[in-house]
Amino acid sequence: MPRLFTGLELPAALAAALTRIRGDIDGARWQRQDQLHLTLNFLGNLDDTTAQAVVQQLAALQAAPFTLALSRLHCFGHPDKPRNLWIGVAPEAPLHALQQQLHMLLEPLGLRGEARRFHPHITLARFSRHPGSAAALLASPPSLPADTLPVNQVALYQSTPSSQGSVYTVVARYPLTG
Repeated sequence: MPRLFTGLELPAALAAALTRIRGDIDGARWQRQDQLHLTLNFLGNLDDTTAQAVVQQLAALQAAPFTLALSRLHCFGHPDKPRNLWIGVAPEAPLHALQQQLHMLLEPLGLRGEARRFHPHITLARFSRHPGSAAALLASPPSLPADTLPVNQVALYQSTPSSQGSVYTVVARYPLTG
């Protein structure tokens, strides 16, 4: 059963620059360059028939390309006990529209999406049960790369757990031609 999600791939130079934003924080599991992406829709573990239907259904995607910029460093959870450290992107409106369109394409397959509100971000680090504080890093964040993120396609990813963290493999790409 493949574990699938839709997302945006990052240009290699931007992903490399983001891996340099690291602090000495207990419990932080920093994402590798090949793990960096922006999730749009988490689909979960799907049977092979449904996974193939997703591949076909997403081919109907019609959206115009756009460009994003990095906004600022944030965390989910309290800075003294973070769950994730992440970077926001702007503007969010085209991402919300794209994510909603993907949701509408996948809903006929019985894929409802997550109940929580969509919060566009790029995860930099995940934290163990007893994390250290990210407050100092958030209070004096490093300079963010000025690179932009061109959004000209959506990727369908498969997530495979491993002892070194999840491995994300692109199953299909869907160009945004608008």
